[in-house]
Amino acid sequence: MIFTDDGVDLPDELLQSLTSDRLVVFVGAGVSMQAYKEQPLDTYYPGFKELARIIAHRLNRSITGPEQRNLDNGYVDRVLGEWDDQKCDVRSHAATILQANEGEQRLELHRAIIRLFASNPTPRIVTTNFDCLLSRAWEAESLTTGDRWNISVAPALPPVRRFRGISYLHGSVHEPQDIVITDKDIGRAYMDEGWALKFAHSMFQQFDVLFIGYNLEDPPLRYLSLALEGTEKKRWALIPDEDLNISKKAETEGDWQRRHVRAIWYSAKDGDYRALARTIDDWGVVNSRSFLDRRNVLAHIGKSKPNDLQPLDLGNAKFYLQEPPSLRDFAKESLDIEWFDTLFSWGHFDFLIKGAGKWSEADGNLAERFVDWMISNPVEILGKVTEHRPTFNIDLLDRFCRRYQDGKAPSVDVVLLRSILEFFRPIIGQRRSFLFASSFVKRIFTHLLDDGYEDDVFWLLGIALRTHSEVTKSINFAYEYAKLEGQSTDSIQEYELRYELQFENQMTEYSVKEIYKEVFLPRTCAIGFRLAHFLTLKFLELRATDSRGKTRDFGSHSIRPAIESHPHNYRDDPVNFLLDLLRDHWEALLATDRAQAEGIYWFWQSLKDDLIERLRIHALTKLVEAKS
Repeated sequence: MIFTDDGVDLPDELLQSLTSDRLVVFVGAGVSMQAYKEQPLDTYYPGFKELARIIAHRLNRSITGPEQRNLDNGYVDRVLGEWDDQKCDVRSHAATILQANEGEQRLELHRAIIRLFASNPTPRIVTTNFDCLLSRAWEAESLTTGDRWNISVAPALPPVRRFRGISYLHGSVHEPQDIVITDKDIGRAYMDEGWALKFAHSMFQQFDVLFIGYNLEDPPLRYLSLALEGTEKKRWALIPDEDLNISKKAETEGDWQRRHVRAIWYSAKDGDYRALARTIDDWGVVNSRSFLDRRNVLAHIGKSKPNDLQPLDLGNAKFYLQEPPSLRDFAKESLDIEWFDTLFSWGHFDFLIKGAGKWSEADGNLAERFVDWMISNPVEILGKVTEHRPTFNIDLLDRFCRRYQDGKAPSVDVVLLRSILEFFRPIIGQRRSFLFASSFVKRIFTHLLDDGYEDDVFWLLGIALRTHSEVTKSINFAYEYAKLEGQSTDSIQEYELRYELQFENQMTEYSVKEIYKEVFLPRTCAIGFRLAHFLTLKFLELRATDSRGKTRDFGSHSIRPAIESHPHNYRDDPVNFLLDLLRDHWEALLATDRAQAEGIYWFWQSLKDDLIERLRIHALTKLVEAKS
């Protein structure tokens, strides 16, 4: 995301890490160094190499050739260690240098880093600097009240699980004897006593990390790299782009990558590093806005098309919409259809369309908005996501059916309706919950039937009548009978598996009855024969399924005492339900069109099924009664 005109693009994962309270910022010497060429001399502190030169000047000693090579190669700690071995108090000199003009130092970047955590429950800033400019920035931001911020100075570091505030990992100028500046100091902090390594390693194990103000030659980074090994959290570093050529830039990125750190470049032309402070500052401002402020900003942004927005406004929207409550409220707005591409590219439709992740509080509103766009332009919207048909969430079809039933899809004619239903065929056909409530599919069935698309209706009706079997371990009555009669039970299983056929949806019987009464029954003359034929074949299918696993044939009379409605008939299984529906439909067909009813009667006569045979005899009785 880009926060300023400087164009620094911060990764979404980094932004999410801060908002989810998973980020630690490590602050290096570059934060306190010269930010631009015209900056007054007494408003910034030197880096490590320049610090060594100033200490040499204070010690009245010249830097030798080998010492200069060590400084050029980044081994400042080694040079200072050699001087310290010669009884030169380099720590006190460093502390004095890094306290000079403390009240005049430029704090813009330090304060921006502090403001990053203004609204976070647990601020976490670790610095390898000795100067106290972060503490001064913290005081300047008036954040000294409350218990969110604590200041800890090495080697007295808290357990990482209790750490919050600012930690001086290498000590502070206020306690020069403990600052980590020579090679022996670093050996003590990272190896002999190991408190710095332990603290940093625990921090890297538990949190994501952003490095600010470091370069590859910094001694602190060289030793912090030890703590980076074996950790899997995210790590980034803000790196100045000082007009590097492509090969040098790639080499630098590779060096950071070998430390398991992703480089984020910011412009630093002509020695001007202020783009870093501006980016961090705007990031902090955006992050610290209250929920109401964010909602107001998003409401204003939502009135425009995304392509008409300035990059900063679009960036703000992307950042704020990472939070489900903000996304939920944003999706309630009447968004232009162009927002679909943007929200989809940001991953907000991953659950509804790609089947990834879990349902969130925003998905309900996103589903409503998607259906709005689909109804207004189904060809455009569905054409963009056709590759994800198998993973579409069934809730999207459910909401469309409700809108169609309520007459809120005027632009969808029956041709488009068939295309939409065909688009959803993969998920309709899968064995997953399909809410087939009669209250919001009657209009779909009616329009399809009235326009002659009976096959589509029977396909959907077949989906509604889908079944599954439940298997239970039950007592074998043959075994119990033989045992009771004193007969041998050696060849008889003590238990048996029983299969019970059930509709997939508990609402099936009610829904199908309602659909039949309000949609099919008024159109008996038009579709009576085909519907009876369909129901007969579906009945035989369920009979075949129900018979699997049965160990003996009880005969149809044991399953069904009477074809007519009878209180002893079983009412809790699909076979008997469909038999009742088939009987009632045939009788309605007889009352409306005898010729079609007779056609079904002769069709039944050609089938070999004892229940169908009993149904045919029942029909024959009705035919005779009707003729007389």
